[in-house]
Amino acid sequence: MPVRDTLRRPRRLILACLIAGPIFACLAGCANVTPIIEPATITFAFHEADSRYYEGLLGEFRDRYPHITVELNPMSWDQFGNVSPDDSDVLAADMRVLSYLYDQRALLGLDPFLEQDSTLDVDDFYPGTLAVLTREGQVWAIPAGVDVYVMYLNEDLFDLHGTAY
Repeated sequence: MPVRDTLRRPRRLILACLIAGPIFACLAGCANVTPIIEPATITFAFHEADSRYYEGLLGEFRDRYPHITVELNPMSWDQFGNVSPDDSDVLAADMRVLSYLYDQRALLGLDPFLEQDSTLDVDDFYPGTLAVLTREGQVWAIPAGVDVYVMYLNEDLFDLHGTAY
C-alpha cells in the first residue's frame, strides 16, 4: 500500500468524525428524556374534625400527583398533645403543637425546599405570617390559614358600671 493512501485513511477518519460527531451530538440533544419519578408514600396528620375536608382534597391530589400515596392520619386533641415525628411526614397543626415539635427538634427546616420550588412565592403570604413560623432564621412551617381572634366590648356597659376598658 502506498504511503500516500496510508496517510489519507486517518485524515478521512478524522474528517468523518469531525462531520458526524456534531450531528450525533445534536441528535442526542433532541431525544425526549422522561425523568423517572419514584413512587412515594407520605403520612399526613391533622385534627380529626377536619377529616371530611382533607378526604375531599385527596382525590384531586391523587389526580395531580399519581406517584404519591397519601395516608391520612386524623388525630384527637389528646393525640396532638403527644405527637411525635413517627406519627407523620406532614402535619397540619396549631402553633402550640408546632412550638412543642420545634422545641423537641422534631421539625425539618423548610428553607432548602422553598429555595428549590420556583412556584412558591413567599411574598404571597400575608405580611408577618411566615415570620411567625421562622425561628433562628429558618422557616419551620408554612401557614395554611390565618385565625384572627377579635374581642369586642360594649363601652356603654363598662361606662354604666364605672369599669375601665
